[in-house]
Amino acid sequence: MSKGKPGLVRIGLFNLALRLLASPISFLFSLVVARYLSIISVETFGAWQFIFVIITGYFTIPSNLLSSITSRYTAEGKPVGGIVIINMIISLFSLVIYIALTPFLVSISHYDEPFYFYLGSLLILMMYTLNAFNSISQGRSPRVTTIASLIFQSVRLGVALYGLIILRLSIEAVILAYVLGYVAQTAINAFFVNANLKIDFHVAFSALRKAVVFIIPYVQYILEATLTWVAVLLVRNTVPISYFESALIISNLIAWSTSSYSGLILKLSESKDPSLIETSIKLFSLSGSFFLLLALTDGLPLLFVLRPEYTAAYSALIILSVSNLLRGYFQLFYTSVYMKDQTLDTESREELKGALAKLSKQNAVLSSLGVGASILVMVALSVLHIYDPVSYSLAISSGLLINSILILISSFKSSKELYTFRIPKADSFVPPLSSIIIGLAFSLYPVTPIHGANLIHDFMIMFYRAVIALIPFVTINLAFTGYTRQLLRKGLEILTELSIHF
Repeated sequence: MSKGKPGLVRIGLFNLALRLLASPISFLFSLVVARYLSIISVETFGAWQFIFVIITGYFTIPSNLLSSITSRYTAEGKPVGGIVIINMIISLFSLVIYIALTPFLVSISHYDEPFYFYLGSLLILMMYTLNAFNSISQGRSPRVTTIASLIFQSVRLGVALYGLIILRLSIEAVILAYVLGYVAQTAINAFFVNANLKIDFHVAFSALRKAVVFIIPYVQYILEATLTWVAVLLVRNTVPISYFESALIISNLIAWSTSSYSGLILKLSESKDPSLIETSIKLFSLSGSFFLLLALTDGLPLLFVLRPEYTAAYSALIILSVSNLLRGYFQLFYTSVYMKDQTLDTESREELKGALAKLSKQNAVLSSLGVGASILVMVALSVLHIYDPVSYSLAISSGLLINSILILISSFKSSKELYTFRIPKADSFVPPLSSIIIGLAFSLYPVTPIHGANLIHDFMIMFYRAVIALIPFVTINLAFTGYTRQLLRKGLEILTELSIHF
């Protein structure tokens, strides 16, 4: 008898476990980069983040536009080799535009090291290649995607350690670490996914046409990326970006928990069963809240380890952590919409009239509200001659939170129009509320110190804080959410089976 395909929960838990395994590696990379670049100067760390945000927020967007439709077509078994070719052609246009604009980017950053900006062009080529194969892997075998991500984290850390600590390099070491990490990740995705890579330009041009619908959400990302260089222009240095990005690095832990529903694309391609959405909501609520708890509980000590001055950005970290959790829910509902939207089929030419187009237009308009509010606050700070980097990091973070709330509401409504599902109230709301309450208690009351005598002591303190916080979190969720108890029973059954087998 043939072995059955893994279910949504099994895929999600597998990927989540690998994410947990990768989390120390990822944080260590962030720690090394933030500490060593900040030792050179706070402006150097800010300059690196400025380069990275500009590239990912503007110049790699065309590649991201094709990602979702590529995942859908891969899951449906369609040939996607032509999409890869088109993706790489577009990357060359993005590269030329970036290089042409580099002198302008150097001038507005007030960081007069153009070599680093030009070297960043390598990231553009590698990100396009990675996005193409990563989206194929996501649609065909989500577990390979996470394995490849783990390889990326390991290679990136190793190269960064060697370049920054041994060779005493600067931003060029970080860029090289990303490039080699992307090469390794792309190789895993390319060689271990059994996808249909036949070149069919009918499918490819159909995907390109459908990508027009996916352009609209990236208006939001472009607007949000604009906040960083607006802050740089107003303050005339990259220091506010250093504070903001230090908080963002830690809050991005929550984004990892989206791997808990990484099998949703594959499963919705097999069946449009609305219970898949309900299961994804419950699983993400629990996993996302777990990472939210870690970010809030260990946020202060983590910021201290990055650089003691960055602890002032803890308020921004709280805002960004909640924002990232809401965006995880948004992405879940957004995925459900584009997997059900029939106007995205290869033969349809009504994509601009479909459910996803309608949702995307709404979100683009809504996103301007948060961005506009953030810019107004920063301009007001500048007029009042307030140049405190913490104030600007709070302004940017608050704008992102406003956007997260608005796009979540609109995507939820859109998904409800396509599927008949219910929101499991206790399983959805108890985990995040308990995380926020417990996490904030650690910031308001000195449960344990936030730093010790050395780096090892700092990590021990973080471990103790996490354990102390997890005890009430697990207790509350076992008491009030049936899904937590269900997962625990299932986990014990799997462990029992494994012990019998071995």
